[in-house]
Amino acid sequence: PLMSASPHSASVASTGSFFGAGTDTHARTARSASAGIGVSDAQGVLVYVNEAHAELFGYASVGELIGMNWRSLLPETEVRAVEDNVMPVIRQGRSWSGEIVGRRKDGSTLKLRCEMEQASNGYIYCRCLS
Repeated sequence: PLMSASPHSASVASTGSFFGAGTDTHARTARSASAGIGVSDAQGVLVYVNEAHAELFGYASVGELIGMNWRSLLPETEVRAVEDNVMPVIRQGRSWSGEIVGRRKDGSTLKLRCEMEQASNGYIYCRCLS
């Protein structure tokens, strides 16, 4: 279950791309970030992940994650907790930060410190550290 959470207000700018204004700079930053970064569409399908995100979850390449639903990266009890406690916060235009339990490709679990927010285009941005 969610270990701790602190919702706070945040504005998320979007120009129709994953990273908003200055897309090239933001994309380069995300690719080189030590934090795992994942972006999912309104249905929860991962449309972008950086290498650190793939590594956190035990995947050899980002391509393995693209097209998967974010729910497959969490144990079922954690999925319910995120849907009940995190999604309502970010759908109100606020960001959320806290600890969640992730599930690696091999089925093992890991504790993650995450920040999530939803852009005006419906995409959900998640930044995680283990």
